[in-house]
Amino acid sequence: MVIGSLADAANQRGDFAENAAINAGLNIATHGLINGVTRGVRGASNIISGNKTSAQRATTAPTETSPFSGDAAAATNPAVHAAEARVAQGVPMTPATRNPEEVVRTVAAQKRPNLASSLDELDINPQAEVLESAERLNVDSLLPSHFSGNEQYKAVEQAIKSRAGSALQVQENEAIRKLAQGAGEIIDRVSGAKDALGMSDKFIDTVNGRMSALMKRSDQLYRNVEKAMPAGAKIDAPSTRSMLKQVAEDLGGMKNLDPIEKRVFRAVNPGKNGALTYANLNKQRRLVGDALHKNSGPYKDADRAALSRLYGSLADDQKAALSETNALRDFEVAQRLVQMRKSMEEKMINLTGRTLNGDVSRKATTALQAMSKGDAKGFRELMQNTPSRKLRTELLGTGLRDMLSNGKRGADFNPAGFADWYQNMLANGQMRNLARHLPKETMSGLNDVYKVAKAIKDAKSYEITTGRLNEFVKRFNRVTAANEFVANHAQRIGTAVGSTVSGPFSAVGAVAGSEIGAKVASKIRAMGGAASMESAEKLISSPEFQKAARLAVKQAPESIVDTTVRRSSAWRSFYNSLPESDKKTISRLGIMYWMNSDDNQK
Repeated sequence: MVIGSLADAANQRGDFAENAAINAGLNIATHGLINGVTRGVRGASNIISGNKTSAQRATTAPTETSPFSGDAAAATNPAVHAAEARVAQGVPMTPATRNPEEVVRTVAAQKRPNLASSLDELDINPQAEVLESAERLNVDSLLPSHFSGNEQYKAVEQAIKSRAGSALQVQENEAIRKLAQGAGEIIDRVSGAKDALGMSDKFIDTVNGRMSALMKRSDQLYRNVEKAMPAGAKIDAPSTRSMLKQVAEDLGGMKNLDPIEKRVFRAVNPGKNGALTYANLNKQRRLVGDALHKNSGPYKDADRAALSRLYGSLADDQKAALSETNALRDFEVAQRLVQMRKSMEEKMINLTGRTLNGDVSRKATTALQAMSKGDAKGFRELMQNTPSRKLRTELLGTGLRDMLSNGKRGADFNPAGFADWYQNMLANGQMRNLARHLPKETMSGLNDVYKVAKAIKDAKSYEITTGRLNEFVKRFNRVTAANEFVANHAQRIGTAVGSTVSGPFSAVGAVAGSEIGAKVASKIRAMGGAASMESAEKLISSPEFQKAARLAVKQAPESIVDTTVRRSSAWRSFYNSLPESDKKTISRLGIMYWMNSDDNQK
C-alpha cells in the first residue's frame, strides 16, 4: 500500500514528496510534522531520481563559511544573509501563528532549536518596562512568563511549572526572593528601625527627647526672667482683673464665678492692705498652666474654657510687668517653647494614648491598609501628629514593611498582595498623598516593585491545581494518533523507497532511506512523546532560551538573536548531522525557514 502510494505520487504533477505524504494518508494537522515527513520522503525521492548523495554533494560543492564562526564580520554573518535572502525572495519573516502549547512541545523536541524563529512563533512579546524595572531591582531570575505579554504563552509555561518539583517553580521562588530583597532594600533606606517594635520605641524616644529638650530650655529661660525681676517686686494685673470683672458682670455677680476664677481674682486684687507681687502673679500663671496643659495641681478640675481665659490674661499681665526689664524676650521665647512642647505632647497622646507608650508603627500599618480602600483619615491624623518630616518618612517606611512582610525584612513577601495594594492606591488617588511624605527615589523604587510584582502575579494566575494539572500533563505528553501513525510508517517508507534504487546506488539508497525514515520517526514521536513535558521545562529553564527571550524585547534583528544561538558549541553537532542541501538552506535562508518550508520555498 505504501509503495503504491509512492508510485502514484511519482505520476502526479507537483512535488513528489508532498504527493507521497498525502497519498500515504499522512496529511496531518501539525505543520511541523508534515514538513518532517515531506523532508524524509523527499530525501528518498532524490535518491530514486539519481541525484547525488549528500556525501557526494559535500565533496563537489564549494566550501562555505561555517555558520558557527564567532569572529566572522557582520558582512559575512550567515544569519544576516539568511534574513536578507528571505526578504529578497518575499519569504515571510514570521511563521503562521500556532498554539503556544503546540509550539513549546515542538521546539522542546528539537535538539537545538532556532530560538530566534521559535520565539517569533511563540510570540512571547516581552514587556520592556517589566524587564527594565527588574534590572533596576537586580531581579535577574524572572521566568519568561513573568515578562511575557502573551496570555497563551503564560498559561502554557505556568502549567508546566505547576508540576511538583519543577525547576521553573524553583526559579520563580528565587525571583520572588530577589524581588522581596529589592523591595526590602528600598524600604530599609527610609525606615527608622529594623522592625515595627523598634520603630515605635524609636519614635517615642525621639519625641520624648525633643519634649525634654524644650522643657529644659524653657526652664532655663524662666530662671533668667526670675533673676531679672525680683520676686517681691510689686506689680499690677489690669488685664486679668478687667477680664474677671466682665465675666462676673455677664454672670450676674462675683458670686457666680467659678472657684478658680474667684481665687485668682482675690490674688490679683489683694485690697488696700495687701499687694500683688511678681512671684504671686507668676505662681498663679503656672498653676493655671499646670491645670490647663498637664491636668495637674489644685485647679486641674476647673472648667477648660475658664482656665484658657485665665492663662492668657495672666500671661499678658506678666509681659507688661517684664516690659520694664531686659527679660521680656526670654519670657516670650520660653512661652513659645512651652507651647511647642504642649503641642507635641498632645500629638503623642493622640498617637500613643495617655500613657505615651502605644504602638505607633501599628497605626502606620493600619493607615496604609485603609488608604488602599479609600480611607485616608487615619493617614492624615498620623502625618499631622508626627512632629518632623524625617520621622514621618521613617514611620511610613516601617509601616510599609510591616504591612507587606509581617514586620520582617524580606519575610513572607507576597507579590500579589503588594500589587493589589499599589493598584488600589493608584485607582483611588491615595498614591499622591503617600508621595508627599516619601522621597522621590523611594516612590520610583516602589513603582518598580509594583511592575515586577504585578507581572509575577498575572503569570501565577495561570497556575493549575492537581486535577487540571494531571489533564494538562497527559495532553501535553500524549503521542497523538496522527503522530503515531506517521512514526510507525515513516521508517518503512524510507527503507522501501531506498531499496528500489538499482545499480551502483542500491546500497546507498537502502541505507539512506532507512536513516531518513528513522530520523523522521524519532522526530515525530518526540514532538508528541511522553518526554514532552520534561523537554519543554528544560527548554524554558535553559539560559539560552531565557536570554533569547530577553533579547527579543530590544527588538534586535533576528540575525543578532540567531547568531547568538548559532555560536553555541551545542549547535555544531546538530548542524553537522544535516544533509548538505539543508546546510545550504540554513546558510542562505536561516534555520527558521528550513524548519517551516518545503523544496518549492527553498
